[in-house]
Amino acid sequence: MTALLASGIKTSLFYYSTSEVYWSMPSPDIYIDEFIVPGIGIDYSNPRAVYAAGKLYAERNLADRERFFGGSDFSAVNIIRPFNVYGPGQRRGVMYSMLKSGMTEGKIRYSEDTTRTLTSLSYISGKTADLLGKRGFRTVNMFNGISTDMKTLAIAVKKFLAWKYDGKFKADLEALPPDASIRYRQSSEIIRDPDTVFEMLKSSSDMNVLSEEVMTEIGGRHG
Repeated sequence: MTALLASGIKTSLFYYSTSEVYWSMPSPDIYIDEFIVPGIGIDYSNPRAVYAAGKLYAERNLADRERFFGGSDFSAVNIIRPFNVYGPGQRRGVMYSMLKSGMTEGKIRYSEDTTRTLTSLSYISGKTADLLGKRGFRTVNMFNGISTDMKTLAIAVKKFLAWKYDGKFKADLEALPPDASIRYRQSSEIIRDPDTVFEMLKSSSDMNVLSEEVMTEIGGRHG
C-alpha cells in the first residue's frame, strides 16, 4: 500500500479480510458502514484468533485513513470479508483437505456438530467485479451457496469423488471432535441433505477444477 500511495496513482483498493473477524454470523452480502454501526458482530477487544486480530488491524488502519483524511488516498476502499472460499489454487481448507484425504488415505474427516458456510471462488470473483468502478468506503461480507453441517458435507464429497472418478476412490468417513471455534459462524438456513449438497458440488466448476488439481498433485495415487 505504501508503494501505491507513493506512486500518486489514485485507484480503487480491495483488501481481502476474513470471516474470522466475527464471533457470530452476520447477514449475507451486506454492505456495512462501520462508521454508523461500528464493529457489528465483532469484539475488537477480544479477537477470535491472532489471524483475525491481524486482519482487523489492517481493516481499522484503512478505516482510520478514510475517517481522518477523507478518502483522499484512493478513489474507493473495499474491505472484503469472504467465508470459507474453495476453488482452483486452494492448498488448504475444508474442501481441499476432504478431497485430498479421500483420495490418498481413503478417509474423509469431519468435525461433529459443526457447520460451515462455504463460498466458491467464482462467486467471490463475480461479486468483486460488481464493485469495480464504485467509489467510496465499504465493507462487504461475501458468502453463498452451501451452508451445511460437516457430516453432510463429508457424505457429499464422498459421493462427488465416486461420481467424478467412476468409483476409483472409496473413502470412509471419520468423525472428529466438534470444532467449537466455528460453531457460531453459520447462516440461518442449513442444508442437511447430502444429495442436495452433492448436486451443488457436482455442478460447481470450482469444485471440479479443484479436484482435478488435487488429482494432479497426488499423481493419481490413492488409498
